Amino acid sequence: MKRNPIVDAILTTDMRKWLRDGVKPSTFKLPRPVTNKSGYMIIKATIASETAKAYNLKVELDQRKYSIRFPFNPSLYIWMPKYCSHKRESGYWEVDSSIAMENLNKALLTLKRKLLNSYGYEAEEVIKINAIHLA
Repeated sequence: MKRNPIVDAILTTDMRKWLRDGVKPSTFKLPRPVTNKSGYMIIKATIASETAKAYNLKVELDQRKYSIRFPFNPSLYIWMPKYCSHKRESGYWEVDSSIAMENLNKALLTLKRKLLNSYGYEAEEVIKINAIHLA
């Protein structure tokens, strides 16, 4: 294989071993895709449900970046119109950033209410959740 800086940047040690020795690694972690359009962002999500005009996306949060421990795997559900949501490789979606951030902020408020009402968290603990950290 010809050495190419772009190829070297995305190849992990496991990938190199697989290409060189034929040893298949246990898992490949592909790099996060980059957006093709201005005003769009990349999120990792799955389709929870779908209508004729919109997707209900389940967006996973990175639990390690929060100071509190969740009693469940934290995720946010957001509605995204189909015309501004485009599926990319490996479970990633390219979505309009303004609509996505508005919906993510609303979903984060719902998550905070759920922690307060259903799981008995104190307000001081929930206040520490001040940002959205996507997986």
